Amino acid sequence: MYFLSIKGSSPLSSGVDLSAYALPQIGFTVSTGALATKFGDYVPYLILGTAVSIVGSGLINKFEVATVTRNWVEFLIICGVGTGMAISQPYTAVQAILDEDDVMVGNGRVNLFWHSLSLCISETLFLNKLTAEVEVKTPQIPPGVVIAAGAYDLPTIAQSPVALHNLREAYTDAVRNISIFALVATCLVLIFTFGFDHRNVRSVAEARKHGERTTIGELGVEKGA
Repeated sequence: MYFLSIKGSSPLSSGVDLSAYALPQIGFTVSTGALATKFGDYVPYLILGTAVSIVGSGLINKFEVATVTRNWVEFLIICGVGTGMAISQPYTAVQAILDEDDVMVGNGRVNLFWHSLSLCISETLFLNKLTAEVEVKTPQIPPGVVIAAGAYDLPTIAQSPVALHNLREAYTDAVRNISIFALVATCLVLIFTFGFDHRNVRSVAEARKHGERTTIGELGVEKGA
């Protein structure tokens, strides 16, 4: 949304620009997942990734209409690295802590609850802030018209270059409202990460395999008897 509304980029260009966030996130998700699988410890990556995400979220709060390319690329890379390190670790924790029969339900609840909650809060914060800022910065354009036009079509409803600049400023403030929420939420997550159960997923997997083999062996004895 930042690139579409504030920078005035096309959808294709916005997707390319967003790769500064997406590629580091994918790379670090894969690499930390492999490390957690190899060594069994996932909590350190969760803590470190969340801490880096806090830095990235704080930097994203500095986004402005005039933010130069070098700055927003650096900010997105930092945020992508942090989220990439931490994003998959809660699901690893669910697999390590819950019984195998409950893993699917646990992962589903974590995914559905937090994603739905954060989406609802973010959308509410964004729309409320955008409405308030449009009423102040461009009183000649109804907020409903701006919301209906969407991020990409701001030039079509702006009545002058000044009005377009003011609309982009309004979008900047609205997007910043979401990034502030993300920063606060990430800080809270960092606090909770220190309460995670430090289980080694490799040890848990070996224990479960041993338990399965014991059960199978006992069943074999009973069957032979």
